[in-house]
Formats: sequence, structure tokens, C-alpha cells
Amino acid sequence: MCLFFRWLAPIGICASLDIGLSNWALEYVTVSLYTMAKSSSILFIVAFSLLLRLERWRTSLGVEAAFIASGLFLFTWQSSQLDFTGLLLVELAASCTGIRWTVSQLVMQRDEHAVRNPLDMVAHVQPWMFIPIIPLVVFFEGPQLSYETVFYYKGVEAPFQVLLLACIGGLLAFCMELSEYLLLVNTSGITLNIFGIVKEITTLLLAHMINKDKLTYMNSMGLVLCFTGMLIHAFTRRRQRTHLPKKADDSTHMLLEAEDMDA
Repeated sequence: MCLFFRWLAPIGICASLDIGLSNWALEYVTVSLYTMAKSSSILFIVAFSLLLRLERWRTSLGVEAAFIASGLFLFTWQSSQLDFTGLLLVELAASCTGIRWTVSQLVMQRDEHAVRNPLDMVAHVQPWMFIPIIPLVVFFEGPQLSYETVFYYKGVEAPFQVLLLACIGGLLAFCMELSEYLLLVNTSGITLNIFGIVKEITTLLLAHMINKDKLTYMNSMGLVLCFTGMLIHAFTRRRQRTHLPKKADDSTHMLLEAEDMDA
């Protein structure tokens, strides 16, 4: 019960606020600006990971965060598409992302919590997502809701189309959340977020091609810096994993030598 209220409740509440604030921000900013600004969640994840002692400070971690932060700064600097309200909402959503994934990593990777199955995480977190979002829906959209507005549609096939699209979107969201938790069990929130930039790059390109969002030379430079930070992280993680088995083998070898000498 302590686990349910102390750790799983913040994950669900932050996930709900993350989604709600992100959708709200899209009323003020373009998809491109939203995508790049939301990438700042890596900075919040690094901060909360250090605070909860999930990561130890190292120079490469600071370099990765600096490259990504610089890229985001270049993207938003003197942008004609920038709206302060929208940017504030995106950054609040990014901070919720930081809390969500660091606490999720803490829950799934600590033996005493014993919630390592992604399906268990989804089942325990989802109920908490209703708590913060329902009051906001009633407050902002309640006066506009009525029987006529909810059930008004054009054509007999319209309700089935809406239901089909909602089911497809829900299925995709469920699969994405399941894969994110599965990845989180084996890596970290920082790795999950950094390689999630690939998804955001795809969103940027689609927004440029479909919505005709503007990508200037400054935007491109910011994009390159974000990629550089991501590559540094990938290289650092790979080097750490190749060194860990070697250190473990050396420790085992020294222990066996000590036992032989005692014998």
C-alpha cells in the first residue's frame, strides 16, 4: 500500500499532467517548437536522477545535457513562432516527464519494490491518471459540454469512424507505454529519453513536410547539437557496458588468487 501511494501515485499524476499540458500547449505553439522544447525533459530527468541517486555525476553526463540544452536554446532563440504561454506549458510538461520517468526507474529497478513487469506498471499507474485530468476537463470544458455537442454528428458512419480512430490511438499509446517501461527496466530514464529524440526528429520532419512548419538555419544547428548530445550518450553507455564485465572478471580472478594463497 505504501508503494501504491508513495511511488505509483506520482507516476500516474505526472503522466496525466504531462499529456494534458502537452495537448494544451499545442494551442499556442507549432508542432516543431513543441517537439524541440519538450526535448528539454532530458535536463529534468538528469536533475531528478541525480537527486534520487539513480545516476552518479560524471563529466560526460554534463556534456550531453549541455549539448542538448544548447540545441534547444538555438531553436527557440528569436523564433517568430515562439509563444511564451505555450513554451511555459511545454516546460511544465517536460518537468512532469522528468519526475515520471525517474520515479518509474526507481520503482522498477529496486528489488524491494518488485514491480518489474511492464504490464503491472501500466495496470497500477493508469488509475492515478484519472485523478488530475477529470477536474481540469470539468473546469475548462464543462460549460461547453451538452447532450447536443457530444452526440451531434454528420452521417451515420461518423460515430464508428470516431470510435475506430479512438481505438487505434489508444492501442498505439498502450504499445508505446508498454515498450517504454520494458526499455526502462533494462536501461535508465536518461537513455529512454535521449533515444526518444529519434521519435521527435521524425515528428519535426513530418511537421515540416505536412504542416509546412519553418525550419531555419538556426533550427538546423540546434538539431545537430541535439544529435551530438545523443551520440555522446550512446558512446558513453557502450563504453561503460564493455568495461563492466572486464572489471567483474578481474575482481573474480583476484578473489580466486586470494583463496589459492590461503589454501
